Amino acid sequence: MHSRERPTPAGALRYVSSPFDVLAGRDVHDLLALRAEIFVVEQSCVYLDPDGHDLEAWHLLGRDAHGVLGAYARVQPGATVCGLSRIGVAATIGAGATLVERLRVGDGAYVAAGAVVIEDVAPGTLVAGVPARFVKALSLR
Repeated sequence: MHSRERPTPAGALRYVSSPFDVLAGRDVHDLLALRAEIFVVEQSCVYLDPDGHDLEAWHLLGRDAHGVLGAYARVQPGATVCGLSRIGVAATIGAGATLVERLRVGDGAYVAAGAVVIEDVAPGTLVAGVPARFVKALSLR
């Protein structure tokens, strides 16, 4: 498998999606650092990382013109993201999950495997089910 790159306008982030085995060492470092910043620093959440789901996922990395990672999402196999949905920094979309068009999945949110998301997902929350419903906050606050 190879990386897929999506060009963006000047000043915006440049997105590349890759399976884990194609990621460079710098990519892995940067995405783990960004995930730690979201979960540990911002949400005061003890987060087991790596959690075993990285190997089969596609990783969407958004870098600015200087190569700084500004956005990251992990998408599990079989997930469907329709249209212009916005996926927050360090969010995870579980295997077989579906997001309908024009939704927002907040920073650090987790959409469970097989969930069908029909409304926005708040930052730092876990949603599951058909349709997806709030399960719990991922923060220890």
